[in-house]
Amino acid sequence: MFEEEKVSTRKNKDSERDFSLVGKIWINKDGEPVITPGLVRIIKVADELGSLSAATKHLKISYTKAWKMVDRLNKSFDLPVLISVSGGASGGGTNLTEFGHQMIDEYLKLKDEFDRWASENLSDFFRSLN
Repeated sequence: MFEEEKVSTRKNKDSERDFSLVGKIWINKDGEPVITPGLVRIIKVADELGSLSAATKHLKISYTKAWKMVDRLNKSFDLPVLISVSGGASGGGTNLTEFGHQMIDEYLKLKDEFDRWASENLSDFFRSLN
């Protein structure tokens, strides 16, 4: 008779560590992205450096593109997230508002929750393959 082909169904437990479930949190309004990982990064750097211009130079991205993203974000809410301060002895700059701090904190909580969900569900995915 024919020899049965031996097929191993044993899963290498270490292989699960080679995989990751990847997703990015984008919050859209009217079908357009308003809060994205990239914009959150821009805002955080602008807050640290005190300037959107300095942030865009540091991140090597277009100031115009960043400003358009910030402007859309600010227009999407009743309260501004990032405000420009013009002139003065310090030459002006950018300030993250209290609402902006809250928005960033809540976005990061949402991202952490998604990352936990992704990790748990990836483990469930591999368990279901047994």
